[in-house]
Amino acid sequence: MQPVRNRILNCPSLKCGYTTNENVVNCPRCQRRLRPAKQMRRLGWIIALLGLFLVALPGFLAVYLAPSLLHPRSAEYQPVFNGTPEEGKLALALFGALLLFGLNATVAGIFQIRTGRRNTWFLVLGAVLFVVVLVVGGALYKLLEANHPVGTNVSPPRQPPSLSVSILRAAPATAPAPREPSGSGRESRSPVRRTVS
Repeated sequence: MQPVRNRILNCPSLKCGYTTNENVVNCPRCQRRLRPAKQMRRLGWIIALLGLFLVALPGFLAVYLAPSLLHPRSAEYQPVFNGTPEEGKLALALFGALLLFGLNATVAGIFQIRTGRRNTWFLVLGAVLFVVVLVVGGALYKLLEANHPVGTNVSPPRQPPSLSVSILRAAPATAPAPREPSGSGRESRSPVRRTVS
């Protein structure tokens, strides 16, 4: 027998929010198909794990790169950041916005695991934080594009290795032997090559 909490059905509509433990297929308010709480809990686990990833990765990058981003072109802090101070601050702001977005997703996922339903406030906050990530990311992209135009920071292509002049001078130049016509109309080749000095 399933636990009672997994027999709860939730309406996926954020406006409706209807919940029941009766054996019905569609929501009586909005006629959308009801989802079992078990399915909502599984989705909550996925959301929470993705949120933890978005907390861990930008958090690690922010802690690791913060000294370099706040002190550009300083050999004292490794790795050396060659951008401007504004670029470094915007990069940290982007890491912070991603971290907050991931934290919201983690808390929303935990709420969904515990209750078996979604919370409208977490979704609204997630949408706002997503817009913040896009705005900060776009500002950083525009700043990088303005400070480092495309093609200016590209190193020239490497030339293939060539023979140096000293090697060319040291190697004797050889020329093929001139072909002498034979009486039969065929040309014969001389096995000896003459060197030009």
